[in-house]
Amino acid sequence: MVETLTILDIILHDLQQRTEILKLRGAHKGKASGLCFGGENGDRFLSCGVDKTVKLWNTPTGLEEDTGVRPFLLPVWYCFPRSIPVLVE
Repeated sequence: MVETLTILDIILHDLQQRTEILKLRGAHKGKASGLCFGGENGDRFLSCGVDKTVKLWNTPTGLEEDTGVRPFLLPVWYCFPRSIPVLVE
């Protein structure tokens, strides 16, 4: 499960274990509007936000990976992976 603690944070939870996996404080400079997992066993995920950025994260470490992508001209509302995105409210 994914939630936002504030409009700037992203938190990943393991619902079966009832534990917090990862907390990304200040992940975006505005509301995180979408999130989707990919890579081997979900070891990477994309987050997008109204700050006009799409960020690639390493799930095990919580570190942002440099994609070289500059901010977009408009807010980014959805991520479109091979699977259905998990939207962050």
